[in-house]
Amino acid sequence: MPSPGISETETVVKRILPYLVRRGYDVDTDLTFELPTSGSGSSPKFVDISVTAGASKPKFLIEAKRQSHRLSNTDRTQALDYGKAAKVPFVVLTNGGDLELLNTATGEPMRGTDSPGGKTMIPHKSQLTKVLLASNQTQTLAISS
Repeated sequence: MPSPGISETETVVKRILPYLVRRGYDVDTDLTFELPTSGSGSSPKFVDISVTAGASKPKFLIEAKRQSHRLSNTDRTQALDYGKAAKVPFVVLTNGGDLELLNTATGEPMRGTDSPGGKTMIPHKSQLTKVLLASNQTQTLAISS
């Protein structure tokens, strides 16, 4: 039986949080965890990470999966449901390795890229306002590393 890899919590702590810090976010002032939200179904749902960037309302959400989990359409639907409930323009779905930005209104992938490698990235905090404005106009964003 193959090893399941590190848990979702370990993925958040060991992979996602350090990445967010490198992207300019402060764990104490810019992020909230396990924010209750409505989703499909009747049981309470919790968003793994809400990125507030110091504001009272989330700017975007991050749905985390364990590192060994292959991201699926079910995961995308879950993240988009959370994003619609929270009224954010985009959501991030990640397992700490693979990362997808999804436009909440359309469900379509957004490509936030760094210039050199074309790899999808979470917007740096210093670029967030520009990215939030652009997310309503286009699905390809220029995000520097």
